[in-house]
Amino acid sequence: MTAELPSGIPVFWGRGIVEPNCAHVRETRAGQPVADQAEDGSVVGFAICGCLLIADVTDENVASGACRRCSRCMELMANRLPGVDYPLWTDG
Repeated sequence: MTAELPSGIPVFWGRGIVEPNCAHVRETRAGQPVADQAEDGSVVGFAICGCLLIADVTDENVASGACRRCSRCMELMANRLPGVDYPLWTDG
């Protein structure tokens, strides 16, 4: 998927446990990823599509195609409200 990402606003990527080769957009608050560090050092949190994330994914892995972009995250990014943050979107 080659959806355009917003320019000038950082996007933080993460991966879930079910599809480790899929990159999701991390939820952000005040321009920073909403994440916690687990006892084993992994960075956990949620993607804007609702996926539980267990690790970071580098921009290089996403740009090179090593990790495909989550189609739901890309759809939400394309239809998001203007602003710096990417909140966790839920239906209703």
